[in-house]
Amino acid sequence: MAKRPPGWVNRLITWARRKVLIKAVAQAILSYSMTVLKLPSNLCQSIESIVNRFWWGNDIEKRKIHCVGKERLCDRKEVSGLGFRDLETFNNAMLSKQLWCLIYEPNCLAAHVLEAKYYPDCDIMDSALGSRSSFIWRSI
Repeated sequence: MAKRPPGWVNRLITWARRKVLIKAVAQAILSYSMTVLKLPSNLCQSIESIVNRFWWGNDIEKRKIHCVGKERLCDRKEVSGLGFRDLETFNNAMLSKQLWCLIYEPNCLAAHVLEAKYYPDCDIMDSALGSRSSFIWRSI
């Protein structure tokens, strides 16, 4: 993630193009892994800081003055924000969606595999987290 923005900043790009690059590339890189794995909060914060440094200036190595805080960048467009994702919240939403799919689509292959291994005799909401559970099951 840290290697991508320096290649972008060599070009003079507009604010609109920066926004598209952030949303289409930087925040989309981890979308697949966020659907099944709980990323550490310090990883999410470091990715967000890279994105913020890219947003605020051409030279990613130098420190810059940020005119507004991270919360304002992550606000919805309707409330004058830029609509960038808060990665930790997005990660939790994606994992919640996986749990919802396991509950409401019990006939899918993933639900059968997880049920056989982690909650064969009870409901998914009543299952206990075992000591030898996989990282995916611990994340969900």
